[in-house]
Amino acid sequence: MGYQFLRDWVEDRQYISDYMLAFKKILKDLYGEKKANKIEKLVCNISILLAIKQHDDARQKLIDSGSEIAEQLKLIEDNVLFTRQISNRKREINDKIKWLDTIINNHDMLIEEYNRRNNLLPPDKKIFSAKALVEQLVYERELEFEKIEKLNKLLLPKNFIKYKKELKTKEKYLKLLRISNLDNEIQKLILLLQVVFLECFENKLEYARTKLDVMQIIYEFRYYYLLFYNRELFMYEVPELQESINKTIRLIVDRAKLEGIIGEFSKNPALEIKIFREILSLRTINLEELYVEIFKEKETNNVVMITYDDEEFEDKLILGTADQIDKNQLGVKFHKRVRVFY
Repeated sequence: MGYQFLRDWVEDRQYISDYMLAFKKILKDLYGEKKANKIEKLVCNISILLAIKQHDDARQKLIDSGSEIAEQLKLIEDNVLFTRQISNRKREINDKIKWLDTIINNHDMLIEEYNRRNNLLPPDKKIFSAKALVEQLVYERELEFEKIEKLNKLLLPKNFIKYKKELKTKEKYLKLLRISNLDNEIQKLILLLQVVFLECFENKLEYARTKLDVMQIIYEFRYYYLLFYNRELFMYEVPELQESINKTIRLIVDRAKLEGIIGEFSKNPALEIKIFREILSLRTINLEELYVEIFKEKETNNVVMITYDDEEFEDKLILGTADQIDKNQLGVKFHKRVRVFY
């Protein structure tokens, strides 16, 4: 997705009329329609629940809009009633346009409207002059014409179907208002979003064409792996994500071995995942400068792996006891320092 696009979205730098639509298009191009739909649904649900949780007035506003949407859906099922409602609404708008035209072209009514509006406005918001009011009324008139244009488009079969679909989507999201335990639901959805996000690495690996591409994916995954999930846990420590994380690491390791980026550390799949998880958890900046050495400690009878950042000691991992680790299952010899990434 990219940090820059999200930053622009927050600050509205690109002046896009529908950032959500642009967001989904990028997701679809990168990860396919199925994953894009999943992410869009989860992001929308989380956003609505966070808005409800953080702003007391948001729930009531959404409830009110939900009632309007339910009424519109009920009305839209009857094409005759819906068409009649559109016609009535257009008639009301046309009446307002005529009223605005009358005021613009009648000096006495213009002054009367000027005084009426200024009496309702605070001192810092008052209309400067009758000329300024005319400009405001012309702008309001243009807005009313835009409303008529939208209503006309709505009557077209293609747009009618799209409008109905949008209403049903909004109604589905607004069912979230019935959830009583917001915190639990938010955490549940955030976890689901992480699972889908991890699934996206499969697409990234599929599109990768060179060793450099795969290495970039390893760096991206390592960055995600070391993010804080909350105040207590890193991403790689979240219990509910272990299966998805291990599956993603398996895909990355297999592709990295295929590209000749890493060697085989172990013929035992579970042990290989354990070794690679240790490597990913290191804070070294350049992964290409990592080395490992595996050997058996005489004092403890444990098989351990020592990691080095170039020549500096980084960390120590106990792989298991000598009875648990079959030396022949390892892809590296004891006491031989080997490079992790090539």
